[in-house]
Amino acid sequence: MIAAFADDLRLAWRGLRAQPTFLVTAVLTLALGIGALAAIFTVYDAVLLKPLPFAHGDRLVSVTREQPPYRGSDSPVPQFEEWRERSTAAFDAFGAYAPETMNLAGDGEALRLASYKVTPGFWDVFARPLALGRAWGDDEERHNVRVVVLGDALWRTRFGAAADIVGRDVVLNGDAYRVVGVAQAAFRFPADAQAWMPTYAPGHAQSRRDMSFLRVVARLRDGVTTAQAGDVLRGVTDWQAATFPDTDAGLSAAVEPLQDAIGAKLRTPLQMLLAASALVLLIACANLANLMLARAQDRHAELALRRALGAGQRRLARQLVAEALVVTALGVFAGLALAWPATAALAQLDPGLLPGYTAPSLDLRVVAVTGLVAGVTMLAFALVPAWRAAAADPALALRGLSRGQAGTRGAARARRV
Repeated sequence: MIAAFADDLRLAWRGLRAQPTFLVTAVLTLALGIGALAAIFTVYDAVLLKPLPFAHGDRLVSVTREQPPYRGSDSPVPQFEEWRERSTAAFDAFGAYAPETMNLAGDGEALRLASYKVTPGFWDVFARPLALGRAWGDDEERHNVRVVVLGDALWRTRFGAAADIVGRDVVLNGDAYRVVGVAQAAFRFPADAQAWMPTYAPGHAQSRRDMSFLRVVARLRDGVTTAQAGDVLRGVTDWQAATFPDTDAGLSAAVEPLQDAIGAKLRTPLQMLLAASALVLLIACANLANLMLARAQDRHAELALRRALGAGQRRLARQLVAEALVVTALGVFAGLALAWPATAALAQLDPGLLPGYTAPSLDLRVVAVTGLVAGVTMLAFALVPAWRAAAADPALALRGLSRGQAGTRGAARARRV
């Protein structure tokens, strides 16, 4: 059986080479559809499907304040601290961060940094991803000690990856900050972060319940689901609403996987683009099926004569399907070749748009999904023209009837479909 199908593939390739115009047109038609789908799926996969490159990434969640008329908003310090202290049954670690623009001076030209103020628990959430040094504790947070953890890229480009960087002072916004650690090369959260320093929130004026600026992240306890964590936190927010009605009335909190929160803004646009690219592939396959049907009609007399000479309908249909498989394989290869630069172009349209935790890249998963979709779709469209052409009446061929005298109505109907 395998040897017979290998013969069918060789005959299919020989027949297709004899009609280079049809072959090139068919392959390019399919390549455009596959290239579009592969490029969009690669970005979709990187943003929404691939796991985050953090320790315990499947247990990391985002916690947002829900309080009409606000949804998914930042939290004030007191609310955050009460969540952390009263929900230990569901969470291993609780942390928060807030954006802060800092200017780095000294050791060269002044540099504007994308930096973040973070609580000590922030480092616990991510399992302390430090390559050098340490993070800071509650004492440094509470007493406004100026310390900073540098991102790996900043440490390498600005400080030449100096091994003695820990303990040195750097000047941020005119103040000296002691470098206490350097993050691991793989760690970037948020995606643009170059440095992290304490929030200095406890006892600060920003600790009012009506001043919201903290974005909360947490790590679930092993075995605890997002829904269960939400139930635990709901008990805390109910207590807050009853205890502080002036500021917390109607308060609740939403818990969702961190990966979903990161990709939330892009989920709907990427799903729409993915659906559109799938439709483009369907249209390409339909057009290709129409080309194959027209080619089969051109070979109507040949196929009918082969049937008259003893070839079975299944045998002829198998050969035509083999031709479809050859075209599909070439189309997939050409489509993936187009998808490679297309994916890079999509990523460069707006480098700040994609989260950036996993760079979009073609891998075996993308190739497998794209090839499977193309193969199934192509075969679905190819079977009808293959079976119809293989069912040619040998008596018509022996009487020398032309294509215009036989099969026209059925072929036209198939092309319209």
